[in-house]
Amino acid sequence: MLTTSRTVATAAHCLSHGTKATYTVYRDIPGKGVNQVATDPTIVSLPQASDLGRLYLPKAFDGSSPVPAIRSNSKKDVIGKSGYMYGTGQVPGGYAKKILRVAVTTYEWNPVNVHTFAAVHKGDPNNAHACAGDSGGPLMVRRIKPGTQQEELALAGLLLSGPADPDGKSTCPKNPTDYRTNIGWTANKDGLFAAPPR
Repeated sequence: MLTTSRTVATAAHCLSHGTKATYTVYRDIPGKGVNQVATDPTIVSLPQASDLGRLYLPKAFDGSSPVPAIRSNSKKDVIGKSGYMYGTGQVPGGYAKKILRVAVTTYEWNPVNVHTFAAVHKGDPNNAHACAGDSGGPLMVRRIKPGTQQEELALAGLLLSGPADPDGKSTCPKNPTDYRTNIGWTANKDGLFAAPPR
């Protein structure tokens, strides 16, 4: 998710290999289309906190622009707002061939870790939920665009992990009974919105 024309926000655990790895950022579906090798993998918030990280692009993608984002620290800017989660992770038969979207209408704040919350999407007819490969995808919530009367979707958080099987090992259960996706709250993490140094 672009937070500036050259800054990519993602889940910190996606950057676990540090500077020893090559991180390729795709404009659309991973593995297809226009891409760039990103630089300066940075952990903005450790995985045991809100699990947020950042990469820089060497140049902006043509025709791209940063996503609108909720920057206030007020929970009321998220709680009670409807929105969508986006991801390209595992689906039956492999990985998604397009960007998938799941509607979210309820959120539960984490009483132990104030930097995370759960997006609840029970009742989805397809049992859609976050799976392996969705990490770092955005949670976008509806809000009124500042200074206008128009509605827009704004970044509220990044997908961290989905529900686990009873054995606790899988992040993509076959028959989930709990449709909660853990979200890292992005609003109070200025490092996610930092432009690359000139």
